[in-house]
Amino acid sequence: MRYFFKGRIEKQQDLYCIRLPFNVWEVCRQREHIPAELIIENKLFECELIPEDQTGNYKIHLNQEDVEGLEIDKVYKLLVH
Repeated sequence: MRYFFKGRIEKQQDLYCIRLPFNVWEVCRQREHIPAELIIENKLFECELIPEDQTGNYKIHLNQEDVEGLEIDKVYKLLVH
């Protein structure tokens, strides 16, 4: 699966995350933690899609090192696969 979308990095307490704007269960037909790759500004990140709740809403957690050089709350063009 390759999915292009616009999203922003949010800071929640000590974590950085990006919310996915689609229902992962419907698109991927998978549940639980899903390994993925994320591309932001031509940078590749190994990550996991992590469920927020039981409705198919997922987010990607990033650490401090991942977000260095990126702006929080700026809208980016993203690719997840």
